[in-house]
Amino acid sequence: MADKSILENISKRNFDAILGDTKEYLSSILTVKGKAKNGDLKEKGMFAVKFLHSAVAVVGNDVPEDLIAAVHICCQGYQTARDNIKLQDELTVPKLVYHILNKLVQESHMDNLHQLGVFLYGCLHGVTTETPGVKPIVMNTYSRLWNSSVKHEATCSNPGSLLITTQLRFLAMKFLFKKEVIEDSDVEKIEIALGRYIHLANKLKLKKSAIQADLRQVLSIFVTMLENVLTFNKEKFGLIVIKSVIRAVKYLSQNKLLGDVQHFLEVVSESGADNPMADMGLIQVVTRILTVVKQLDTLLQEECSSDARFDEVASVLMSGNEGLMTVTDEDQEDGGHQLVVLELCQVLMMQLKSVPLTVNLSVNLMEAGRMTMTLYLHFLESEWRLTGEAGTPSTGLKRDQIERNMLDAFHVKFQMFYKLSQAVTDDEELETLLDECLEAVGLYLNVLGVVESDKTHFDDKYYFGYLMVKFGHFCYNRSLDKQATEFYRNTCQQLTEWCFSDTEKKQARIEESSLWKIYNCLTECYRRRGMWKEAMETIAMYLHIDASHANTLVQLWVRIKRDATREGQQDFVEKTMKDVFDSEGEERPPTDGDKVLCLLQSELEAFKGIKKRWSEGEAVVLKDLVSVVGDSGTKAGYLLSLAQIMWVTGIETHRSAKECVNDVLELLCKTTSSEGYLTLAQGYLWRFIITREDLCKQYLLPAGESEPDPGDEEPSARKGMKDGVKEELAPGKVYTLQQCEMDVADMDQALTLMMQGIEAGISNTSQLDLAALTQNLIMAASIFRLLRKPVQELQTLCMALSVCPSADVVTAARVRQDISRVLMESGQYHMAEMLLPAADTTGATEDSHQKILLQLLKERIHLLTQKMEPSLTRMLSVVESLVKANSKSWIATLTEGVAKRLLSMFLIQPVQPDTHVAEYALSLAQEAVKLHTAVVHFLMGRDMESVVSQSGKDPHVLDKWMVVSELLESILHLCHLYRHVGDVKDARGYLREGLKISKRLCLPRWTTEFLLELGRINSISSNEKECLRLLKETSMILRQTPGKEEVSVLDQKPQKVTINNKTATAKKPRATRGKSASANRKNKVKDVEIIDDCFGFESVRDAGIKRPSESDVASILGPLSSLSLDVELPASVPHNTDCSCSLCQDIIVQGLDLLYSETLGEFYQYSGSLEKGWDELKKVESSKSALERLTADNTTIMHEQLKSAELVSTSNKKSSTQLQPVLLPSIRQLSIETYCLLAQTALKKCESETADFLSQSALKIINSDTSKDLLQQSFLKAQLQLVQIQARLQATGDVFVASDKALPAKPAPARGRARSTRQKKSTTSRRGKSDTEEDIPAAVDHQDASVKDSLTSAFTTISHFPSSDVYGHLCRMLACQHLNTDELKAAYFLNEAVSITFRHQALANTSRKIRKVEKELATCEGELETLREDLEDLCRVRSLLAFNKEVSHFQQMMQHIPPDWTVCQITLAKSAGDANRLLLTRLTCHTDPVTVELPGFETVQGRSILPEFKAIIQTSSESMKLTDKNQWWQTRRDLNDRVQSVVDLMEKYWLGKWVCLLQGQLSLGQRSKVNEILTQLQKDIKKSCKIVIEPQVLELLLTLCISLPVDNHIDIATKLVKVNNEAAHKLTTAVSKCCETLASNMDSHPCRQPVLLVLDKDVQHLPWESLPSLRSHPVTRIPSLYHLHTQLSAGHMSQSHACVSGVDIQNAFYILNPDNDLMSTQESFENLFREPSGWSGLIGEKPTPNQFKSALTDHDLFIYCGHGSGCKYYSGSDLQQLRCRAVAVLMGCSSGYLQTRGILEATGMINNYFLAGCPTIIANLWDVTDRDIDRFLGGMLTSWMSSEGEGSLLEAIPAARDQCRLPFLIGAAPVVYGFPVSFRR
Repeated sequence: MADKSILENISKRNFDAILGDTKEYLSSILTVKGKAKNGDLKEKGMFAVKFLHSAVAVVGNDVPEDLIAAVHICCQGYQTARDNIKLQDELTVPKLVYHILNKLVQESHMDNLHQLGVFLYGCLHGVTTETPGVKPIVMNTYSRLWNSSVKHEATCSNPGSLLITTQLRFLAMKFLFKKEVIEDSDVEKIEIALGRYIHLANKLKLKKSAIQADLRQVLSIFVTMLENVLTFNKEKFGLIVIKSVIRAVKYLSQNKLLGDVQHFLEVVSESGADNPMADMGLIQVVTRILTVVKQLDTLLQEECSSDARFDEVASVLMSGNEGLMTVTDEDQEDGGHQLVVLELCQVLMMQLKSVPLTVNLSVNLMEAGRMTMTLYLHFLESEWRLTGEAGTPSTGLKRDQIERNMLDAFHVKFQMFYKLSQAVTDDEELETLLDECLEAVGLYLNVLGVVESDKTHFDDKYYFGYLMVKFGHFCYNRSLDKQATEFYRNTCQQLTEWCFSDTEKKQARIEESSLWKIYNCLTECYRRRGMWKEAMETIAMYLHIDASHANTLVQLWVRIKRDATREGQQDFVEKTMKDVFDSEGEERPPTDGDKVLCLLQSELEAFKGIKKRWSEGEAVVLKDLVSVVGDSGTKAGYLLSLAQIMWVTGIETHRSAKECVNDVLELLCKTTSSEGYLTLAQGYLWRFIITREDLCKQYLLPAGESEPDPGDEEPSARKGMKDGVKEELAPGKVYTLQQCEMDVADMDQALTLMMQGIEAGISNTSQLDLAALTQNLIMAASIFRLLRKPVQELQTLCMALSVCPSADVVTAARVRQDISRVLMESGQYHMAEMLLPAADTTGATEDSHQKILLQLLKERIHLLTQKMEPSLTRMLSVVESLVKANSKSWIATLTEGVAKRLLSMFLIQPVQPDTHVAEYALSLAQEAVKLHTAVVHFLMGRDMESVVSQSGKDPHVLDKWMVVSELLESILHLCHLYRHVGDVKDARGYLREGLKISKRLCLPRWTTEFLLELGRINSISSNEKECLRLLKETSMILRQTPGKEEVSVLDQKPQKVTINNKTATAKKPRATRGKSASANRKNKVKDVEIIDDCFGFESVRDAGIKRPSESDVASILGPLSSLSLDVELPASVPHNTDCSCSLCQDIIVQGLDLLYSETLGEFYQYSGSLEKGWDELKKVESSKSALERLTADNTTIMHEQLKSAELVSTSNKKSSTQLQPVLLPSIRQLSIETYCLLAQTALKKCESETADFLSQSALKIINSDTSKDLLQQSFLKAQLQLVQIQARLQATGDVFVASDKALPAKPAPARGRARSTRQKKSTTSRRGKSDTEEDIPAAVDHQDASVKDSLTSAFTTISHFPSSDVYGHLCRMLACQHLNTDELKAAYFLNEAVSITFRHQALANTSRKIRKVEKELATCEGELETLREDLEDLCRVRSLLAFNKEVSHFQQMMQHIPPDWTVCQITLAKSAGDANRLLLTRLTCHTDPVTVELPGFETVQGRSILPEFKAIIQTSSESMKLTDKNQWWQTRRDLNDRVQSVVDLMEKYWLGKWVCLLQGQLSLGQRSKVNEILTQLQKDIKKSCKIVIEPQVLELLLTLCISLPVDNHIDIATKLVKVNNEAAHKLTTAVSKCCETLASNMDSHPCRQPVLLVLDKDVQHLPWESLPSLRSHPVTRIPSLYHLHTQLSAGHMSQSHACVSGVDIQNAFYILNPDNDLMSTQESFENLFREPSGWSGLIGEKPTPNQFKSALTDHDLFIYCGHGSGCKYYSGSDLQQLRCRAVAVLMGCSSGYLQTRGILEATGMINNYFLAGCPTIIANLWDVTDRDIDRFLGGMLTSWMSSEGEGSLLEAIPAARDQCRLPFLIGAAPVVYGFPVSFRR
């Protein structure tokens, strides 16, 4: 009953329990299959059939799932019971299922549809379509299933639905294959089913892992279907199956879904098995290539990198290629075979694309693949040609199909070529490969050219372009420019055609394909190949296509022009963007005008943007722009730019730069707009620049001329010849201030127009280039800075800040920085600091140097506002970072120079005692000048004749003015320091360089300052004539000669100067050896009249600056008597009192005029014209009030400018930002210097009260807040304190020591000349002197503590960086103060008082050597360990030489004196009056210093010695001109006697009993005898005198007394031992007795150890070594104890040093008679010098600098027998840089002469030898005759080299003197400088 119930429910459409009831009913046959009874099977089977029948009626659109599931159960039941039931129609069930299947239309029933289809296919098993009724079921079911799968594809969203769709397709194919005849197209649908599955999987973006299992199932069905096909008919379907397999693999390969391809290979093999129709060759080819595909996939999956395994694959593929060749040759008529080959090659290509192209990894494989493609294309080409010849292709493909396949194959081959080219490493092989590719490209283009123009055709062009551009990039990167050109050219052609194929999409396609980039690459290839014309044509071609990317192409256009021009193709210079659109014989379309203008503007911008600007090409573009543009304002701008380029580069066109600027002025002459004003202003600015440069060329010195060199000349050579004397040359034209003011009119006009333009306002729509305007304003400010016009500079900078683009914060910050600098230089420190920009606005990393410059400006303000200590630390850090920086650009070099100059300013200021700085101020200043000079030479060339860079970089017009300003400031700062330390030789050199620059650039303000500084240098060095010449030239600059605009000194007649009532022409003096500086000063210029006028306009002091009055300080100066100094100078122009000329309103010019007066007054003072000097110096002080008024006016102008730039508050005057009038620091310093000079003048006139008053007044100013910013404050203060002390001491009658019993000072009158308070002394001797001696002031026992404290304070103030004059005076006065109270301090100060300048020079020289070694270390040049030792050694030397040393350091230096050596220093202490004191100090390592005053120096006889010796030397020089032999010898013998008399008088009157202090220690043998009696002597003294004396003191006492008469013993004893009179007599008795005992025990006179003399400048020219007591003793000279200490302590005394190891007498170099005019000398020594082995040298031949250098550095002994010191062969500056090894013997005239000039220290060539570390130098103090000095040299060498024992050089000298016929006149001339040395045994 259950079956009926179920069927009834179906008919009633009651499906609620249909599924459960059906399962339950049929469970008996479904679950126990095989065990059910036949009856049950039959019953249940029939039920299933009935159920299906009933279901057909109810199945529809809304069929429930339970019913369909019940249908499936019934189908299973029927399948189980099928054999047990018998139906009338065997198709009953298939028909029922067929109907149900067709009624299932919902997409949700796809699974049910597939199950029913499978059941239906099973029911039809064994049934053919020939059976009636079967065919409709089969075909309709096929269609139903296929169509359902197609519809279901649209809704596939997961792997499951995708699988069922594919399964339906394959199931449909099974039904299709049941028909009687199966077509090829039916078989191909199997491939379609697989292809659709893969396509949908890609469409759904399903991961391989998600479909991997389903794919295997699909592939399994696919393979089964193909196998089934083969079972139908192998002969027919074998080839189709193979094609299907290939396509299947193709699908899988495309989607990287290759799994197990082995089943495909089995199918291919099966297609040939038992198939007589099969092509086994084709099957082998397919098998091999598919095997290759399979193996490649496996290797890629394994990430294999084995060459061998890839080569195995390549081997298989090569076999396949051989088979392909066979197949294509044998089966030309079989199109099916050819199609298989096509598909097969495509499969291979797809797989090869994924192969990694590591070099040498798969080259063989790629080569095999390329061969496959070549074979394939060869076949296609033959097929294509058949179609063109009206033939029939074997494949049956149409021509368009063949062309399509060919294009595709070409694409594949190109990809293969590309892949293979990446793997090839051999260049020749690669070029061959690319050439083959280009050949294929030609064939491809032939095919592409005949293809019909359809969409596909143009798409091929795009794809081809895509491939070719890859080849182009590859070749370009490999520098295969020829091949790259062809690839790019084809790309451009095809892509251009593709872009133009659709006019609507043209622009979009251009952007999509980046067409401009490809044209750019093609152009670049042409450029690299030097095909300039083709390159420019390519750019032009693209610009006609599209101009949206013109900027980049135009930049390349510019590069091509530049490169072509460099290769000599000058025609390309003239080509511009204008030529691109200019066609011959055709007018340019109107629309092209704007396009041409835009392109020309782009070309101009491209020129400006290149790193190395090409001004010639830029000028051509500007000319075209001028011709194209119509607007006058724009045209004026281009004309202005053209003029700038023409001026900078010197380009010559039909119009000059000046004419272009004039055109600008003409175009804008009537302008009323702000833009017009500003452009016009720039025109005036550039007219000034161009005119200025032309002007500078007029003032260049003619070729071969130079500024006159008054500098240091070497001592005269033998027979009157001189070394190093330069020929005097006249200076160039004089460019006056008046001329400069007229020439600056254009700048003033530019400034006015800019102010008008800015005040009128600049509209937002203005086309004015604000950035360029800002730069021009900055340049104008730089010019005003160089012209030294600070007010105009500030105005210009404020305008630059107001027009600077808001986005350009970096430039704005730089302008603010310059504004702060101007304010700082004007003394407005608070405002300058307030306006400084923030550090983060000065620029990014590339502008880091600008940040450093900002920091330096801040530190300089801190310096001027006395914020020293932290700033000094920061400065040291900044300088260190700059030195270590890798960047050495010109701006980095400039910044380093600024930093070092500023650090030197810091270091000349007093610092805290605990502050230690290794750097040296003078060395830093030298380095700053060197760095800034390098920058100027880099930017402007060494001759500075043009602003064109000499290094190939861009011209730096703007930077020129700034760097020159920095250089001039650095030079002036350095020269101030040189003058301060007394190094006038180097000062002159740098000042001449500064003058050369300032004159060449027509800078009269700078020229004036340099001239005046040089004048001051000559004043202090007593070079009156040269100083007068300089002052005269300065006067010509400041005061214009009437009726002349320019004055050339060359045109001036020599001026006559009255000297000692004799008329002489004022020309450069030649050096006269034998004349001392004191003699020159006595030949003073008596009177000089310099006209008081005003710069050539009108009188400055009547122009609001009142003439000198007798008020204030001047009231005490009184009327002065006139002197007799007269010099003719240009007359002045009378002035009226209401002058308002620009010069008279110029604060800088006013300062220069005052500096001129100060320099003139200083000159008068040093030349002895005190009255004239007094009057001239008074003028400076009298001008103070007028200067203050002018300063107030300038301050108001500056404040208004700051307000206009919105830099200060616009509130009332009480605002904190209101500028307050402040005199320029330079003028304030000048005022204080004037006070100091006035005080010194008063002191020299013995007006002590006036000097005291003036110095006190100046000190009050210095101590006030208004002078805290003066860099020279400490030095001026010390100088004034010294004058004040000297004045007070002078008033007491003792010029050295203040007494508590001071004499009452005589009051100085308010007016008139004060009488000297100096009183004559009695002729009675206080110490028992003879009546012929004159008493002198002696040190008293009681000193004024206030004077000592004042001196100590002044000493402390400047001891860190002392001047030679003031510091020396202070030290001498302090020594006199301590002489009788503290001999240690006295000796310390005396040691400090000498060789101050030399110590500065040594410090500077050492610092230079340190920098050199540091540079070598940084560049790893040389042996690093040696360099490190040298650096450590030099740093130690610098530390030892540094100033500010304490007494403890002096004690350490004494302790380092070698035990056998004695250092004796002779110092002359001068006063402002006539009294002088000669002091003698003896220093040894084991005793306290002994200092005594030599009273005989000031006696009548003592005072006569110096004049007498001077007269002797002068007479000696004159006597050499005598021609009468008898007269000559008589004169020379008399002079010899006079020299002997002088040395006798020196010992008798100067030294007297104290001559013993000059004697050295006893020899070792004699000292042992002294030591034998010391113990007993000490006991005797203790017993008799009740005192204990140290053994060292007793030894010294015996050493000194043993050579003295007994009468002098008491003075020596009381000097060394402080005892009363009674004890002194007992002590003397004991000492005298011991001396007698010692004398009797000694076999000979006492033998002495070496004495090292330190001689003051005033006595160093005397022959101290020839004193009777010293003539037989070893004596040498050294500059100071510091020199000795540094040489002994800093590693110089290494084992190879001559003082340690001795002189290797076999290692010598000689220069004999280099000028070939000393034949007697040559005859005397030629054989002698050639005898010793190891000696080398030159005879009668001039040495080269390298030979001279080698002689000093590579040998132990150097002998020079020629004229002078040999400096003309090797300069002193070069000599300083050496490390000398040799002992130098310089036998030229005056080779050892040290010249004293004015207040300076003695200088000469010997100092350069000392600086070079030369151990010992033997040289002559004065001129000598050749034969006699030859006797000395011969005797010395013979005695030295033949001596026994140590072979001391000093011991050979005394005997050599006696070899001379004139033993004193000639024999006393040679002296030894340096250290005692001996020769090495």
